[in-house]
Amino acid sequence: MKTIWDRPARPSAGSTILTSRHFPEEYWGNFLNPNVIGFQGIYRVKLLDDGAGLKGERQPDIVSSTDRNFRPIDTSTGPDGDLYVVDWHNPLIGHLQSHLRDANRDHVHGRIYRITAEGRPLVWQPKIDGEPIPALLEILKRPETHVRTLAKIELGKHESSKVMAALAAWIGGLNSQAPDYPHHLAEALWVHQWHNVVNADLLARQLRSPDANARAAAVRVLGYWRDRVPNALAELRRLASDEHPRVRLQAVRAASFFPVAEAAEVALAATKLPVDYYLDYTIGETLRQLRPQWRQRIGEGGAFAGGDPASIRYLLRTLTVAELLKMPRSADVAENILGRAGVSDAVRAEALAALAKARNSDPVALLLTVIDSPAEIDVKGVGRLLLSQPPAALRPHRGALLKLALTDTAEGRTYAWAALALADNALDRAWQEAAGSPLSQASLLGGIPLIPDATLRATAFDRVMPILALAVTDIAGPDHIVAAIQRDAMRSAVSSRREPGAVFAALTSMIERGYQVPTAAQGLRALPRAAWPTEAAARSARALIAWAGKTHTSERTSRDYVETIQIAEELAGSLPAAEAEGIRQTLAGLRVSVFVVRAVVEEMRYDTPRIVVPAGRPFEIIFDNPDVMPHNLVVVKPGTREKVGTAAMTLTPDQLDARGRAFVPAGEDVLAATKLLETGQSETLRLPGNAIRTEGEYEYVCTFPGHWTVMWGKLIVTKNVEAYLKANPLAVPASPAAPTAPAAHGHDKH
Repeated sequence: MKTIWDRPARPSAGSTILTSRHFPEEYWGNFLNPNVIGFQGIYRVKLLDDGAGLKGERQPDIVSSTDRNFRPIDTSTGPDGDLYVVDWHNPLIGHLQSHLRDANRDHVHGRIYRITAEGRPLVWQPKIDGEPIPALLEILKRPETHVRTLAKIELGKHESSKVMAALAAWIGGLNSQAPDYPHHLAEALWVHQWHNVVNADLLARQLRSPDANARAAAVRVLGYWRDRVPNALAELRRLASDEHPRVRLQAVRAASFFPVAEAAEVALAATKLPVDYYLDYTIGETLRQLRPQWRQRIGEGGAFAGGDPASIRYLLRTLTVAELLKMPRSADVAENILGRAGVSDAVRAEALAALAKARNSDPVALLLTVIDSPAEIDVKGVGRLLLSQPPAALRPHRGALLKLALTDTAEGRTYAWAALALADNALDRAWQEAAGSPLSQASLLGGIPLIPDATLRATAFDRVMPILALAVTDIAGPDHIVAAIQRDAMRSAVSSRREPGAVFAALTSMIERGYQVPTAAQGLRALPRAAWPTEAAARSARALIAWAGKTHTSERTSRDYVETIQIAEELAGSLPAAEAEGIRQTLAGLRVSVFVVRAVVEEMRYDTPRIVVPAGRPFEIIFDNPDVMPHNLVVVKPGTREKVGTAAMTLTPDQLDARGRAFVPAGEDVLAATKLLETGQSETLRLPGNAIRTEGEYEYVCTFPGHWTVMWGKLIVTKNVEAYLKANPLAVPASPAAPTAPAAHGHDKH
């Protein structure tokens, strides 16, 4: 929750708002906040309007003391207008009731201080106790809040019928031209509420008061009288569009007490006007309270919010993915699923098909509308779905795709360029269209690795390889665009799957020149080990070590650093023993216990075939899945990979373990596991020092049905990492087991 002021210490009980004319005018309406922890005193805070709420500005303190015994715990305005402070005068601080039972507690002594504004006259409150009703009503005109409250308490002692009769006469005698007239009527309304007597006419009058605070106060009373006032919900719907945010807030709050779907429309009406922190919070809480009602209405496809698409989208965005997926697939629900983050590609594709059918719309047109939407959406997820459409379906939309591709601010422009290439079944035309803008060139290069057609992707090789040979000064554009061009050209070269030896050499040159070193290193790792020429591997390893040595120690836990060190170690494994030993000795002082493992796109393997860790020491594995298929990473005990993989094949997608993970078999063989990650997702496994203490050849494996036979790596746990690496320089996994057909559970649709 947002606090109304940045208090410098923790508060205690006994806060008050001072309304006493005995104090100077600048004290009027100040918030007084006693403190007993770190500061013995009473803060004074000036309250100001802040949209629908309040904010505070600290003023000179009312009082403070260096005496640690001073413990102000209550403040109140006295009958003379002075401020009275209760001092517990016992330096005990406890939680719950512990301080009440403390043996050092003083049950006898305490202090009460009277704080007076020197040189100012006292302002005594009128006689209240035992006064007749008319006199008490006149006291309601007093400006002091505490005096009016005491008068209402005294009125509560009288028969309600007599109070109401006198109150009607009092209202009739008020001067409607007086500045305080709206407040006097608000007091009259509060007296009705105090006696639980409904006055619909007075309420209606105040709900249309020219004073915003009077309207807001009346809305709160309407909430209390909601079951006794006709058309209460319709009136709240009108007030939710009031010009003042505080009135709107009270209307939204009151709507939360109506257990019907229409009450949510009140909160939605408030979203059509500016929404500040306080309104946003209240709208969210009201919609949460009414969620069962509006979920049912939307799920049934019934009329709601006047059919306003923006309102329905606003509501559906408040649902979690799990809640959203449980709803009946109306067109509105399908549209929300289509752009929602955290949804699997298969479910997103189903939502697209349902939406296209329900609205009789072209799927590509729907995708382009979503991907170019100002709303917060999963651009990557929608983009992948766009690229999965048949080229023939993309061609009629080439103009819209090009417009999106050339829009500098569009997040989906890389997917638009990839879609253009698919529509053309060639890169030539898109390459020419991007040539006039460095940003477009970078976006097109970023889109090439996204193209699902491997044959088309391979045609990029001859275009991107010359870019890797350029000096940074030979590439046009701002520095950040030039960097993007270099990075995406490297990724495009790797994704082309052509001449891996030439790509390795080009990436090595980039590393040696200091160009986008982490990206170049990641590219090396994605290339087949057989394409790692010894001479180029040695140069890359030396250049990566030099880069790592220049990295500040504060940055040596970043993913770029971690992954680059890993790649240097893997490169060292392919070198002659003498040279590898020198590189490993240098790496020993640069190594951190964090490892990055990626699924290689379209190759059903991890890019890291081996991880070596010291026994009994904590370490982390960051697993990324850029592949189009779902994968996980499961750490298993030595010799149990086949057992665990086979067991996973008997599980169905809805059989989750205690941590919500699919395809992770129960049992002691599994030491750690990520969830099943969809495309673009990442998860970090943190293994504490006591997780693996025994030396051995553990394994990590993907347990998605059928993957375990080929997608795995070794996790070596040893007391001496350096000695192991020296004796076993090459990270070559054992031959994969014979493939086993997946169990027939429909896993291909997961």
